[in-house]
Amino acid sequence: MCSVVKIKDVPLMREIIFISLYAILLLMTSAQAQESSMPDYLTLQQALAFVDESHPGVQLAARQRLADRLLQCQQYELLLNAPGLLQGSCGYWPFISPLLQQQLLVMRRFLDVALADQRAARDSEAMSIAYIRQDRIKNRVELGQRSELEFAALNAVYQQVRRTFLVSESMQRISRSLLAIALNHTHKLPREVVPPDLAMLKKEKRPDEEAMLNNIEKNNPVLQQLQTADESALEILTRQYLRQAGLEQLLSIDLLEAQRRENSVQIDYRDLYLDRSRTLYELEVKADLGDAMTNQTTARLAQMETDFQLLMSWAVLDALQGRLPEFVDDNK
Repeated sequence: MCSVVKIKDVPLMREIIFISLYAILLLMTSAQAQESSMPDYLTLQQALAFVDESHPGVQLAARQRLADRLLQCQQYELLLNAPGLLQGSCGYWPFISPLLQQQLLVMRRFLDVALADQRAARDSEAMSIAYIRQDRIKNRVELGQRSELEFAALNAVYQQVRRTFLVSESMQRISRSLLAIALNHTHKLPREVVPPDLAMLKKEKRPDEEAMLNNIEKNNPVLQQLQTADESALEILTRQYLRQAGLEQLLSIDLLEAQRRENSVQIDYRDLYLDRSRTLYELEVKADLGDAMTNQTTARLAQMETDFQLLMSWAVLDALQGRLPEFVDDNK
């Protein structure tokens, strides 16, 4: 027999319906949270997808005042304040929207993890080689074939290389923690990152300087916002320093391309040297391949660092135009 709801029970029914809807909402929110959880193998595209307008880093950056930054740019001392790769008086950061700023930060932190892993691999290899050398001498000392002084020297080298590896290992954890903060996802650190496809660097050609600067000036979101407001003096200064920021990025790309060519020659040399060392080792002319292997790994690490710097410079050029480059996941 069906029960009939009385009028006085309507508030109770409303409360039950409200509680049910709230429970459903919680389940939906939980499901969304699971969907956005940190994957074991994080790609750059997935990392950038964590950033939206609700990100605390974006909201905080939105409160910064461009005028204050430009006043600092006017101080001539800042021109030579930080010597480095074409560091001018103002940089590019104030001319990028808060959302793109946070995405660039995620991109940098992501690449830092990949570099930290590669450095740790290089230092682990060097530590293994140093350990084998000192252990080999230790055995010969016990047999009276080598002196304790020789062992002490190699053991000192091993301890130094071991400490370097421990630093690299710590940087793996630190870089992952900083990436998690940039993602606003600190409850779980990324296990592994998948380095982005760098084929785009081979396709990118240095654009015409004036055309690029005009394009940046035309499409920059920060400048566009100022043009809609009565901020003539601020708009003029922004436009001038915006073009300067674009010029510095273009010139940095030129230098990084030259660095890539230098790295490529160094890699070719280290590959040939390793082949020669391997031949001598097989002929029992040379005791081991340690130095040749470490030098080859170091050369490839240097190329990786330059490639990532170049990738960031191209991304900054795009960000100055109100966008970021599209990255294709390697695992698809």
